[in-house]
Amino acid sequence: MPEENAPPATGQLYVATDPSEASLFCNGVNQGLTPATITQLPGEYLITVKKAGFLEERRTVTFRANERQPIDIKMEPVTGLILIHSEPSGAEVILNDANKGKTPLFINDLLPGKYSMTVNLPNYLPKNIDLTVKDRTPVKINVEMAPDFADVKCESEPAGATLVVDGVKRGKTPMDVPKLSSGSHTIEFTLNGFAPVSRTIIVQASQPQTVSAKLSALPATFEISTEPAEARISVNEQSKGFSPVTVSVTPGTHVIKAELAGFGVVVSTNTIAGGQNSQVLLVLEKNSGTLLLTTEPAGVSVFIDGENRGSSRIGDSIQISEPFTVDLLSAGEHNLQLTKDGYHAIKKTVTIVPNQILPLHEKLKQIPIPFAPDVSVTIVTGSGSRHTYKGMLKERSNRNLILEIAPGVIREFQTSEIVNVELLYAEEKSEQDAKEAEEE
Repeated sequence: MPEENAPPATGQLYVATDPSEASLFCNGVNQGLTPATITQLPGEYLITVKKAGFLEERRTVTFRANERQPIDIKMEPVTGLILIHSEPSGAEVILNDANKGKTPLFINDLLPGKYSMTVNLPNYLPKNIDLTVKDRTPVKINVEMAPDFADVKCESEPAGATLVVDGVKRGKTPMDVPKLSSGSHTIEFTLNGFAPVSRTIIVQASQPQTVSAKLSALPATFEISTEPAEARISVNEQSKGFSPVTVSVTPGTHVIKAELAGFGVVVSTNTIAGGQNSQVLLVLEKNSGTLLLTTEPAGVSVFIDGENRGSSRIGDSIQISEPFTVDLLSAGEHNLQLTKDGYHAIKKTVTIVPNQILPLHEKLKQIPIPFAPDVSVTIVTGSGSRHTYKGMLKERSNRNLILEIAPGVIREFQTSEIVNVELLYAEEKSEQDAKEAEEE
């Protein structure tokens, strides 16, 4: 039997916590901070540990007499509950330099303490928020994102230019470029036939602007040729010289005209774009004919519609000229006039047919003049006999003499047969002077 005066049996409980320095309660009585030992504990006890920032932990412990037992309690830290929304949504949330995801976002594992949060969204200004987590009380954070962009309206003259923004093709002008981020941007306008235009703009958040560009047309060129060449060329009724010719023009529609004597006028309407080089060939159709004229005698002056076209030349025959050609006479009637000193002029109308040759022989009538020999020619025949002829000198050709030895009778004397030539005019004048002196 146990002794009546023996002390009661007691137990001991050693309590350690992680983390330490938690408040220790036994059946609601504060036992100080852990680690700690509780003595004289027979029976059943409720052990409670508390620490700021950690969840309260409870354990039920039963002791037998004189029993000693340790207990280790792992305390769970308190974590905060945060719900983050942004307008617009889809923003990236950075918490103490750690990417937590995109809004809307729920975070349930934040330890108590202070945090630095940044909310990022393309084309919006970043939002910085200081956050303190105290306990499990849910916290809702609404973030209104401020735009970091502006709308830019782009237009050009003329319209329809290709719009390139920072190297990316956007479309045709006029057009709106929405949500262009703040800062410097390069805008290019390009249109076929026009010089490109580049603009550098500064975009400020929430400040829309308009960018305009007036495009300058590139010069255009016509290379104009004709068949046949040397036609007179005019563009929009302005003379540009003779074909072939190169003409610089503004982009658009132009009227090109080619004119050449003896050919029909050709008119062509051509449209050309800026920077373009266009080759234009104009084929002219001949609308003229040719007059093939011989005259008797030669040396006749030829006039067509009052214009002197030259004189006929001596041909194989002394009297008849070689053919005198007047080309590119327009179709229809023309006034022909033939003149030569000592002959009656001829005036007549000739009709020209396109692409045909009109042969014509005209004999001029000599104006009658008194037969007055002015040259005496003595020749020796092959038999050695001499003959003297008097006549009017008509022409000296290759040292041969052509005389009219009787009215209307022409004879040519060869140099090889001529032995003497005398001018009768000087003798006759001397005789006349002597006669006048005797009469005085």
